[in-house]
Amino acid sequence: MEYQFRLNPFDGRHQIQMEYGFEAMGRFIEDELGTDKAKISTLIARLQQGRDLRFEGHEWALVVEQGELSVLHHRLDHNEVDLDPDLALDDADASSHCGLEDGLLLLQAWLDFVAPL
Repeated sequence: MEYQFRLNPFDGRHQIQMEYGFEAMGRFIEDELGTDKAKISTLIARLQQGRDLRFEGHEWALVVEQGELSVLHHRLDHNEVDLDPDLALDDADASSHCGLEDGLLLLQAWLDFVAPL
């Protein structure tokens, strides 16, 4: 999983660019964690325990089951039975999956980026 961090020169926001297939991870990090060092550190500590967990954000959920980390947009939980078939949602950018260790490395790198020593 490749990623790049950058500081937006126009508005000072911390941003992450993820490789194809992992965009949802980046959106989760930016939207749900942002630069909140306490929230990032707490999530890392919970993940390091190695147990299954679910972290609910406003728009995204992070789920760990059997050593696999998944990020899912809440729209995936909605029942799409009533939708017009021509209006089906594209779920490709609404979920990402990786191993727990890779996810921990990403979150630690993000914490180091937003809170340098």
